[in-house]
Amino acid sequence: MDAIIMPEWEYRYFSFNSNWDGKQGEMIVSMRNGSDGEYFINFNDAGVTGKVLFEESVSDVSVSLSLVPNSFSSFKNEAAFSIANASFFLGEKVARLLGLHRQKT
Repeated sequence: MDAIIMPEWEYRYFSFNSNWDGKQGEMIVSMRNGSDGEYFINFNDAGVTGKVLFEESVSDVSVSLSLVPNSFSSFKNEAAFSIANASFFLGEKVARLLGLHRQKT
């Protein structure tokens, strides 16, 4: 619905891209609330990972980001996600516990 109401991505509250990498291999879900709160969740064949920002960033983002598997290198290096500003990163194990992992078909 957000995409219909607001075609420009940067002004949307919620967003979903089913072909983030252009090869049908990655999907992105995002939310930005306009008050510096946001999340970006990346789904690929390796599983799921994400970045969440609320209130304040972790003190050492590089340490937290090192816990995200290298199979998500495109996510870890994507400038659009403002990786340096994160409260925490959602790793595959946490995502499985929360039921957010994508089932392979």
